[in-house]
Parts: sequence; C-alpha cells; structure tokens
Amino acid sequence: MDIVAPSSLNGSSIANAVGGSPNGRCEIDLRAATFVDPAGLVTVAAAVERAVREGTKVTLSTPRDAGCRNYLSRMQLGTQLTALGVAHDLPTVRSHALGDRLQELRRFQSERELTDVADAIINLYQKAGLTIVQPLYQALFELGVNAVEHSGQQGGYVALQSFPRAGDVAFAVGDSGRGLRSRLAESMSVPNDAVAIALAAQKYVSTDGAAGRGRGITGVVELTGQHRGAVTMISGTAHGAFTDGHWDPRVSTMKAPLLGTVVQAKLALEGRLQL
Repeated sequence: MDIVAPSSLNGSSIANAVGGSPNGRCEIDLRAATFVDPAGLVTVAAAVERAVREGTKVTLSTPRDAGCRNYLSRMQLGTQLTALGVAHDLPTVRSHALGDRLQELRRFQSERELTDVADAIINLYQKAGLTIVQPLYQALFELGVNAVEHSGQQGGYVALQSFPRAGDVAFAVGDSGRGLRSRLAESMSVPNDAVAIALAAQKYVSTDGAAGRGRGITGVVELTGQHRGAVTMISGTAHGAFTDGHWDPRVSTMKAPLLGTVVQAKLALEGRLQL
C-alpha cells in the first residue's frame, strides 16, 4: 500500500491518497503535505507497521514544508517509525506542554494501555475545565477497544488534536489488521467493503458491562451527533462518513484498498465546566 499525500492529509483526503504498490514497496510520500490530522497520522503509522510485518521495503519522503515536518516530529511520528525500524529524516524537536491541544501518536496493545492513553488525554481536558471530557473518554475508549478486540493485531495507533479556531477536537484510531469486512464476515454475508462500513454502526455493539463500555461504534456515532461532530471510517476500498448521529453513512469507493481500519471522530468543544 502506498500513500501519496496531498497538501492536507486528513480523514477526507485519505481516500484519494491511498494507492496500490506496483513496485512491491510501500512508498509513503508526504512531500506535498502542509497539514496532517490525526487520521492521517494513524494511517501512515498503520501502513508502515503492516509493510514491516510483511517484510515489504518502506521508503518515506517527509514534507517539504518545515512547519509540517516539525509538527509530525512533535506528534512523535519519527519515534514510531524508528521503533518499526524505518529510516526517516524527520527533525528532532523539543517537546513542550501544549495543555489540551494534542496527544502525540502512540501505539497501544491492550485495554490497559488504552486506558492509560485515554486517562492521559482526559486529564488534559479536565485541567482545562472542558465539558467534553466524558463523551470524549467514552468515544475514544469504544474505538480503541474495537482495535484491541477485532483487528487481529492486538491494538493499534491513536492520536488526538484539538482545533480551537474550528471549535472541535479530532482523534483517530487506526490498525494494520484484517479490516471490517473480514471481521463481519465471520457471522454474516458481507459482499463488499462498502456494505461492511454501512453495517459497522449496527454490528459493533459492546455487551461488556465494565465501566467505560457502551455500545461500540453505534454509541460513538450517537455521541458525535450529540456534540455537533462526525465519524469517518475507512477500511478496504470503502470510505464512510457518519454525520448528525445517523447510523446510515455516506459511503464512497476508493481507488485502492486501505489495509486495516482507520476511524476518526470529531466532537465540538462546547464550553467549560462551571467550577
């Protein structure tokens, strides 16, 4: 799987950025990128992870834009690439506290690690007094649990970024696993990836009564609807967008498959707690 980034690599543009690998390598070309959102970050990390696992050579070209290069470094993409044994020339940048604005790209392999990531993120928002704390925690945990339980790769990647000017926060979870269609096909007929995306909100329902658990993707879609947000889901050759809390997504077909699953949720930053 190749990725050729446009100027903005985000939840919407990934559909056109993903391509096949005609030369048998995984080529990640970020040279044109000036902006990468959480969905773009986890997509790159998951694509590289899969290529390394399969023994495919990875070549990565970093953004020409200095600001974007520094941002990717600040979000720890370079650290994850190094952990996977992939060469890169992302610069070393000095980290500094940015409050509730971002949570760097991290890999989680269990519910315990996911809880640690979620708690770290929520602590930032609690300190900022934002009312989005509880729905953000619930949505993040639901998506992460799906990756742990269903990807076949024991977890995935997570990243978060808030955008004060736009008034929202976006977080993404991505894995290099078998994809939605393969998972759903264990219990029903799923003719293609588009149908898998359409079924996802109805199928991924958690029956675990543990704290923090809800109703899987269905619950996340409903939460984003309640907080003026949306869910983007990408798996195989299907790209789906759930808006206004509706379970029926707008699905488009991609030119090449994304091997694994990426889900991004956006919620509005609606105000601050009255303390």
